[in-house]
Amino acid sequence: MNLTGIKIDRIAMTTAAIEQAGGSADAPGVSIFGCQVEIEPNGVTCDFTSQWTAVRDRCRTWSRDDLRRHQTARHYYDFYQRRLGIQPHETPPSAVNLLIRFAIGDGAKRPIPLIHPAVDAGNVAQAENLIPVAVFDADAIEGDMLLDVARFGDSLLPFGYERPQQIYAGRLVLRDQTKVLSEFCYRDGKAQAVTPTTRRLRILACQVPKVPRSKVVATLLRVVNLLENSHHIR
Repeated sequence: MNLTGIKIDRIAMTTAAIEQAGGSADAPGVSIFGCQVEIEPNGVTCDFTSQWTAVRDRCRTWSRDDLRRHQTARHYYDFYQRRLGIQPHETPPSAVNLLIRFAIGDGAKRPIPLIHPAVDAGNVAQAENLIPVAVFDADAIEGDMLLDVARFGDSLLPFGYERPQQIYAGRLVLRDQTKVLSEFCYRDGKAQAVTPTTRRLRILACQVPKVPRSKVVATLLRVVNLLENSHHIR
């Protein structure tokens, strides 16, 4: 597939979200870029072993402090603490957390995370670039998506939980017309989880201040490129 033909869009933001991010209408401070593709399995099994081996080899000697100082990751740490009210040392940005769990220290001894080829491709891309990535079943999204701030009573059923979790009012969230889909750069909900029957994907990547748009878009396209190993893509 010619990746230059993939349409990249930016998720709309509410005024409240722009203010929470410390931006303005002309420079909102943060962005979520996305693309949508249709997929069909091509019969090839891909476990991304070679890609994860390269990631692990690259950061074999890294520590958590090295991750905090990384030229890309440090901007997400800073945004977490200043704007999201999340202590990043306790709850690292999602891409960093992936490396902690599966690439550095004892994490490199754990089995490679395999969920679904689309999700696995997203994990590889964010592990390579330290840009948070989300891969959704597009048919589970109702209407347009919007980057907003959480309101009183908003909740999310994240992966790893059996019951919905309340979201602190004022947190940046991605929502569709009926529900919260995720907390920005932090955790996604189960409602839009990719399954074996998924045929349309919405692939997203988060940008924070000082992270180039080009790096975020390249991460999105990397997901599609990796997914081509196991799927026909339109």
